[in-house]
This record gives sequence, C-alpha cells and structure tokens, in this order.
Amino acid sequence: MAQDPKREPVHFGYIMRRVRECLPADITGDKNKGAFALDTISGLAALSGQYLSKLDLDAGIIHFKGHCSYSQLAKFCRVSPETARWRCRQLRDRWGLMGWRRTKLGIAYAVGYEIRSVNQENESINDGLADSESSPLTEGVESVNREARSVNAD
Repeated sequence: MAQDPKREPVHFGYIMRRVRECLPADITGDKNKGAFALDTISGLAALSGQYLSKLDLDAGIIHFKGHCSYSQLAKFCRVSPETARWRCRQLRDRWGLMGWRRTKLGIAYAVGYEIRSVNQENESINDGLADSESSPLTEGVESVNREARSVNAD
C-alpha cells in the first residue's frame, strides 16, 4: 500500500493480472473456484479505495484493507448478499486469503497473499515469510495477516 504521494502510477490491467497470477494454484487451477475467488478479490480491491504499490505487485505481494457491506460487494460481483458473504467465508476458511470483522455498517476486511513457488505451494503465507528476512515488501503482508487473524478471532 503506497503512502508516498510520488508513487509510481500502476495501470489497472497490470494490477488485475498480478492479482490473478499471485493467487494460489489450487484456486486458479479450477475454473469455477478461480472465477468466484478472482471476482470477489477484485471487488474487495475496488471497494477498498487503496493504492497498491508497484514494488509489491512486482514482488508478487497483494495486500489491502477496506470497509464495505455485503450488499456493496454483492452489487459489484452481481450476486446476492448471502452469496457475497459465503464467498468471503470461502476466501477466509479454505484459503486464508482474507479476514474481517463486523462493523456497524458492514465489514472491515483485510486481504493478503503472495505469489508462491512450486516448493511453497502447500505452505501458508506466514510459513513462507518466516524463513526470509523481514523487508518493507513482506511487512505489509505480515501486518495484514496478523490483522486478519485477530479479526477472525473476534
């Protein structure tokens, strides 16, 4: 998440390509699963209103936070609010890609994942990060993952 006003502009198409390329292989390997996961993550990214850093995208790190209601996400994805909630649960429970907590007007959510090599495919994001030194690129995903775990514990 770029905070610098001099940040490098990133084309929307590049962002969407990187979001898809960085999804875990078990999601993108199945056309049906990949379609709803990509659609939902795209909706959450669009509703977050945050900028994604080109350095993070180039490194294969996707992380952002936001607030929305299930009906807003449902409208973006063209599904019912119940389906939007089910999709968020799938992203959290099956793949650990997001976390959220209820707020007065909707949900506060955090999405975080990184591209995985073939050797890391079955490891969690945190396991992959634990072996490497902390860097500005990985700190964002670590903080999103910590927030997602604390949100899910509530």
